[in-house]
Amino acid sequence: MRFESEASSLADTEWREDWSNHSARSMPISQSLRAIADNHWLGSVVVQQIPDDTIALSNLCTEQQLSDDEQHCTRVALLEQSVLISEMALPRYVRYLVSPHDSQVLKALSAAGFRPAGSVAEWTKSDAPTTRHCSPPLGCVFYWIDAADVSAQSSHFTPFSTRSGVETSACQLAVPRSVLCGLLDESLRHSHDLPGLPLPTADQLLRLWRLSRSAIRIFLAVQDNEPAGVMTTNMVGGASNAVGPEVIIEYIGVRCDSRRQGIAAALLSLLSSEICGSVPPRQFTAFAGADNEAAASLYRHRGFSATDSLAVWIAADR
Repeated sequence: MRFESEASSLADTEWREDWSNHSARSMPISQSLRAIADNHWLGSVVVQQIPDDTIALSNLCTEQQLSDDEQHCTRVALLEQSVLISEMALPRYVRYLVSPHDSQVLKALSAAGFRPAGSVAEWTKSDAPTTRHCSPPLGCVFYWIDAADVSAQSSHFTPFSTRSGVETSACQLAVPRSVLCGLLDESLRHSHDLPGLPLPTADQLLRLWRLSRSAIRIFLAVQDNEPAGVMTTNMVGGASNAVGPEVIIEYIGVRCDSRRQGIAAALLSLLSSEICGSVPPRQFTAFAGADNEAAASLYRHRGFSATDSLAVWIAADR
């Protein structure tokens, strides 16, 4: 058995082209790794480098004409070779998201030295989660910024209420990067999502959001002149006038001493057609650790329903 890889072009990826110049790279951003024997295709897997310094494996498939044992050996070999290739990029970890019902891939992951790191639940809602408006806590106001505009020094957030009106620099809020990173780092440290997964840093998250090709916006809740909560949304699709985008909640977190005051629910109340233009979103989607009871309660009370779950497996440290 031998392996061949084919790199994807930057135009085919979901990351901005300037990522290629951000730092020296030892592997393509995305590639398809194929297993070959006697000039016949045996199987393949997609290896994608993510701007948060992780590697995502996906689409592990094999030739159906092979026996069950041959398919298993091919899957294991592809996973092991993917980890070897990924090590050149020095990632924080290599992951694979799999349905808990996909026994063949789960068996291959275990044999290839991967370990389970928890499960992610998907929550969806077909209309805006503002059917029942949630008023913000006293003294809490909201601001927003496009993730691509977050700077290395201080970023200027715009009051959410002025989005449809005339905006001036005088009404913007200057937030030092250290303050924004401090809020993100604190909420990450005290989150209950996937305890078996190494936490990203705020800088890694901001880089991930800044380099995305899709429309990612960061909403900031400020209470008593202090940043208290943050929500990041990703608007996918909706290019036509008839079909609205899907709004994905990439992240939502609240400072520890500001929790249980309704800030997270008030941030979710901002999700309406107002942030997407004249065409209402076709769906709202959020992800949270399957064992994160606080997130489950939040989404359930805002009208979301749990629709699916994926197991997260990561390559064991060598």
